[in-house]
Amino acid sequence: MKKNIILSLCFMLLITMFIFINPYEMYHHVKAEERISNLFGDPSVRENVFGDDSVITNIEYVGSNMYRLEIKNNAFVIKIKSKGSRTSYEVFELKHSIDQFGY
Repeated sequence: MKKNIILSLCFMLLITMFIFINPYEMYHHVKAEERISNLFGDPSVRENVFGDDSVITNIEYVGSNMYRLEIKNNAFVIKIKSKGSRTSYEVFELKHSIDQFGY
């Protein structure tokens, strides 16, 4: 009897963990580098998109089909939108400086 209660509690704990840890998001974390590397593997594509053909140094999945990637001296966020067989990519440049305004 005690064994059945412990097993059912463990089962409930596993289901709860599965609900809170989305396996779809985990898949993107694992495949982020491969997906973005395939997309921006060609130097001419990097030159057209980023204005620089530098090698990508870091790729990170940040959630909601958005990836953060770094090149030699800049960082970008790429949002991938898919609708049916059409896929579009939005590229945003990250700024690492703060402008000061005075009166």
